[in-house]
Amino acid sequence: MAINVLRSETAVFTTVVNAVKESNPIAKNCKHTDKLVKLLDMNEALPEIAYDVAAFDACRANNLEKCA
Repeated sequence: MAINVLRSETAVFTTVVNAVKESNPIAKNCKHTDKLVKLLDMNEALPEIAYDVAAFDACRANNLEKCA
């Protein structure tokens, strides 16, 4: 999952943010991309998040009608 890549390998996201900023005309003038890159560079690697499958299944079952 993307969140675990972000937590363990922030350099991957730094590269993606910089690439999008360079290639996307909408992102070229965004105010916060430099701040985001700086924040990603400052973060240290965090352990992966473990997901509870039973909790996900219960949530899906509880929201089945809403999601239909």
